Amino acid sequence: GSELVEPDNTPGPAQIRNSNAWQLLAQVRSLGIEPCYSGILPDREDITSAAIDTAAKSSDVLLLSGGVSAGDYDLVPDILRKLGFLFAFDSVAMQPGRPTIFAHKEQVYVCGLPGNPVSTFINFELLIRPFLYRLMGHDWQPLVVEARLAEAIRRKQTSRQSTVPVRFVTPSEVAPVEYHGSAHIHALTRASGLVTIPVGQACLQKGDVVRVRSLSS
Repeated sequence: GSELVEPDNTPGPAQIRNSNAWQLLAQVRSLGIEPCYSGILPDREDITSAAIDTAAKSSDVLLLSGGVSAGDYDLVPDILRKLGFLFAFDSVAMQPGRPTIFAHKEQVYVCGLPGNPVSTFINFELLIRPFLYRLMGHDWQPLVVEARLAEAIRRKQTSRQSTVPVRFVTPSEVAPVEYHGSAHIHALTRASGLVTIPVGQACLQKGDVVRVRSLSS
């Protein structure tokens, strides 16, 4: 996006720092993979298309962040189709993280993640990390533990699976961290795991036993 600047630059009017790329680089490196960073792409179809086409010629997997939703400058889906990529899906019933795409052409895979940092982080952990491990031949499973909820978790919309960052308040109890939506990256610094609320369910009650997907594995 043209609104992005790298973290060591001072954002100007209508600009924000590019936190997602460096977050994703760290997540990829935690798998023992050394990624190749292609930098920030502007909101221009010609430049973005050329960059994706070039990267696809030397990579097995492309990770993109932003530009995958339905806005005027969300150019990635149309670019991928014009480049001949076939889509497995272009959205997921997850909150946060609905605008997520997965496409492939021959043996090259493209994973397009949302622009909001919490969405990008969570969808990498739930979707991309297991996919990359599988490509490397590992039968990897995340560390999941059971704990009781120290307080209830409620939501209004139930049409998507919801993923909530939580922290351990005792060795056997978790509580949701203060969390104000998919742009609230600071919430992740206090989270030790993720709890999922299934589609159709509005509330997890205090005292419920929940499965906590650890963020330390």
